[in-house]
Amino acid sequence: HLDLDLLPADFSYRNLDRFLDQLENPRQVMRRMLAQLGGRHQVMCITHLPQVAAAATHQWQVSKESGSGGSVRSQVRVLDPEQRVEEIARMLGGLRITQTTRKHAAEMLAEKVDLVERRAR
Repeated sequence: HLDLDLLPADFSYRNLDRFLDQLENPRQVMRRMLAQLGGRHQVMCITHLPQVAAAATHQWQVSKESGSGGSVRSQVRVLDPEQRVEEIARMLGGLRITQTTRKHAAEMLAEKVDLVERRAR
């Protein structure tokens, strides 16, 4: 069951999207909560936090590009495992991606796999 101490007093599944939209807490407890919720419901989080992104089963990268005449073009791309490491490393390190940030990203993703495997037992 969800840890109800973590949820706001006015929480209901009707305002779940608003609650998740405000979710910017990288603590381990949030990862567990999202994993629990994701076991029963489809959950989509839009985040800039690598801790939240690493907890996901699937990850997309959304990018925007300015076009002529002030138009904006958005692209959504599904990331494979190697691309996830690179994207989480970018989220951790910004413009300067190093072997250290890649290693940290891979460790974060491996931790997520461990959580899923333990939950499946």
